[in-house]
Amino acid sequence: MRRFLASLVAISLIPIATFAFDYQDRSERYTDAESFSLAESAAISLLTEAGSVSGNPDGSFRPERQLNRAEFLKMSLGVVDAFDGAIEEHEGAHACFPDVRSGDWFHPYVCVAKDADLVNGYP
Repeated sequence: MRRFLASLVAISLIPIATFAFDYQDRSERYTDAESFSLAESAAISLLTEAGSVSGNPDGSFRPERQLNRAEFLKMSLGVVDAFDGAIEEHEGAHACFPDVRSGDWFHPYVCVAKDADLVNGYP
């Protein structure tokens, strides 16, 4: 009976959690937006609003393209508020790996992930 009540409470909270998102279509900011499916457009909009993605330098998004490690780290750390301050602290700081320069766009994300023992380099 307890499991049933817990499940009932959890299910009743789903609509509340869903409406907590302030959804606005942000996919139109990308030059290739007309090629997005409805699902891609929704996901891209939510991740853009959260600051986890910002597209490519040419203004496109290209959702079919594979992510590289740095892009994955930016998306992953970008949705976790606990990393916000740490990421800002690493901007312009020293390089944490020989192949990650302080001027690289991915530098703060890689260094924060290294500090948190989420990634490590090659020997």
